[in-house]
Amino acid sequence: MTILIILLVLPVFSLPALLSAIAPGDSGMKTIVWCYPVYVVMSGWLAWQCYPQRREVSWILLVLMVMSHAAMWIMTGLIKI
Repeated sequence: MTILIILLVLPVFSLPALLSAIAPGDSGMKTIVWCYPVYVVMSGWLAWQCYPQRREVSWILLVLMVMSHAAMWIMTGLIKI
């Protein structure tokens, strides 16, 4: 499980690409993108902490993390749908 959590936290290193994809002057989006790494790291740490006793909560946190990765990439325009 630890390896899976580490793999799911790795996309947080795309922060420079996310910041460069934001339109100039869009301070609201920039604030959301700056909060994104904090959320991902905290979510990964909490999923790792609660896995031994509450596996369902850990899986829910990981699914929400994957959905937040997709949302960030779509909102900044790195992925076109």
